Parts: sequence; C-alpha cells; structure tokens
Amino acid sequence: MNKSATKLEQRWADFQRWTCCCPSKGEPMTSQDAKKAIGYLEKQLPPAVFSNPLSDETEAVVEIPASKKLLPQMFDRTERKLEKNDYYLIAEQMTESEIHRDIISVLDAIADLLPQKDAK
Repeated sequence: MNKSATKLEQRWADFQRWTCCCPSKGEPMTSQDAKKAIGYLEKQLPPAVFSNPLSDETEAVVEIPASKKLLPQMFDRTERKLEKNDYYLIAEQMTESEIHRDIISVLDAIADLLPQKDAK
C-alpha cells in the first residue's frame, strides 16, 4: 500500500471517529461519505493543512471560519447531516494532539477564570 493510500485511510478513520456522535444518526460516517468529505476539503484547503494542520505556517486553519465556510458544505455532500449547534460533538471526539496549542492555551486561561469546584 502506498503512503497516500495510508494517509487517506487515516483520514477516513478520523472522520468516522469525529462524526460518530451525530445526534440524528448514531452510526459512523461511511467510507463513501468520508471520501466525499475529504474530497471537498482537499479542494477548499491548501495541501499544507493536510500535511501539517497544526503548524503556525498553516494560515488557512485560522483564516477560514470552519463553522461557516467548510463544515456546512462538507456535511451537505454526505449522508451525515450535522447542525452547527452540534459541531461541539466533533471537537469532543478529538484527541489533545489534534488541537492547536493556542486553542488549548485559550481554553486553559478561560478555565482559570472559572470558580474552582472546591472553592465556596
């Protein structure tokens, strides 16, 4: 199996994992839908997003509003429909290594502002 086929299989697995909790359909995204979704994203995003999505040089990650410009159109190409107010379900399935360190820093700073469970 060539390297590009292995990467595509990994992308399918990621899409299946990320979209398996869609409230309207409990089954994972099919390989056919994953191909459609990946194909759409490959046409919309520069190759650097796929080779190193968390790189600071990958400007598209911060410049393109995914919830408005990418995800609705991506899901429209699949049988798996997911409403914008359910996109948090995708993030919920991601591992820490899949989240940009700046996002983690901002979320940690927000968490530091919240009252601690033990504090009264």
